Amino acid sequence: MEGLLAERYQLETVVGSGGMGTVWRAHDMLLDRQVAIKEVRYSAQLSDAERNAQTTRAVAEARHAARLEHPRIVPIYDVVIHDARPWIVMRYIAGRSLEQQIVADGRLAPADVLRLARGLLEAIAASHRGGVLHRDIKPSNVLIAEDGEPMLTDFSIARAIGQGTATNTGLIVGSPGYIAPERVVTGVAGPEADLFGLGATLYFAAEGVGPFAHEDAMAGAFAAAIHPHPRPQHAGPVLTPLLDGLLEKDPRKRLTPADAANLLGLPTTAHPAPPIPPPATPGPPSSPTPTPPLATPPDPFLATPAPPAPEPFQTTPPPQPSQATPPSPAA
Repeated sequence: MEGLLAERYQLETVVGSGGMGTVWRAHDMLLDRQVAIKEVRYSAQLSDAERNAQTTRAVAEARHAARLEHPRIVPIYDVVIHDARPWIVMRYIAGRSLEQQIVADGRLAPADVLRLARGLLEAIAASHRGGVLHRDIKPSNVLIAEDGEPMLTDFSIARAIGQGTATNTGLIVGSPGYIAPERVVTGVAGPEADLFGLGATLYFAAEGVGPFAHEDAMAGAFAAAIHPHPRPQHAGPVLTPLLDGLLEKDPRKRLTPADAANLLGLPTTAHPAPPIPPPATPGPPSSPTPTPPLATPPDPFLATPAPPAPEPFQTTPPPQPSQATPPSPAA
């Protein structure tokens, strides 16, 4: 039968597509229910060996993500290998993605964005507690359920916490404008990267456009790494500091789930820090001295800390020829 996977899943209609693949609505003939199936696509530049390695990794990560259980996470049911590629079977959620909703109806009111933020923060915290990085949090990967609550979907490029985030070919997978700066600069990242994607997604919901929207995909990716996000115009007094904190370039200064929960009025005990080591890219966690802000793309993400300075956010002005004495140390 045409469009039949694993002699069980009958493909019906395309319900979404993106750079990493196509999402189908399908019918599970064994259990007589609708499902969503992500058809993962690979770059034509990959060799057969690289494709096989990617398929093996995708299946392993899908199995890992399938263990996540949370009402705000779309569960994974199955993984099928067809045409030498993985097809990820998930629960079918009737309705629209956040991207489709904003494009059709316009930006959300601040109160609705806060509701969205609470649901997605819970999903991300649960994912991290389960040891999984989503790596592609964006409006098209947020579904709005029939009760109006958001659900995080598409863990097709997820990675277990502690593993690298670049492919064997050196490519950074993800969506331009939503990829965290540290991933663009260094190719590796920890849980903080998902918080950046959350911030960019909430910004899109509040403003109706992404914070780093650009016609050119490469320019959009680097804009997120080197340019400040535009000041929110519609976010309001509660949401604006949340967006600013989540969109921090330096992952060491970015809001943690507990910080974001505080701003949202959620109990921080519901969002404990994931039991994982800190990412390798920031400076030593024991250093009490704050680090300087981003000057050039790589600076805040180097593993080697900068030499200590008395005032890391100040620079000593050069002596002026007209001065008879050097500036006072207290200046």
